[in-house]
Amino acid sequence: MGFGKRIKDRRAELRMSSTQLAEKIGVSKQTISGYELERTYPNPEKLSRIITALDCDANYLYQDFINIETLRKNRNGLTEEEFELIRKYRLLNDHGKFVVSQLAAIEYDRMLDGLERRKS
Repeated sequence: MGFGKRIKDRRAELRMSSTQLAEKIGVSKQTISGYELERTYPNPEKLSRIITALDCDANYLYQDFINIETLRKNRNGLTEEEFELIRKYRLLNDHGKFVVSQLAAIEYDRMLDGLERRKS
């Protein structure tokens, strides 16, 4: 899935028409079509507006352009397992990220409760 498809899919998730997105970022409907068909790419200012309008981040839109091996080499102290979990998390849609976040919060609270019981 490429940059343009991600814009189109995210727009569909939000039930936003191409006209609505165009109005939000200050371009024509044809410009949105060009982005989604990957005939043209937004300049940094327009990209920032797209990210805001679609409530997503640049990693989501550009993940196909990121060299995974380079990221693996520069993973800032993450284990391979942690790196893979983060990579998979970034591929999730908003619902998936919500579920993971809720599960992590529940597990974290459970762990803290266990630590508190040990102290008592």
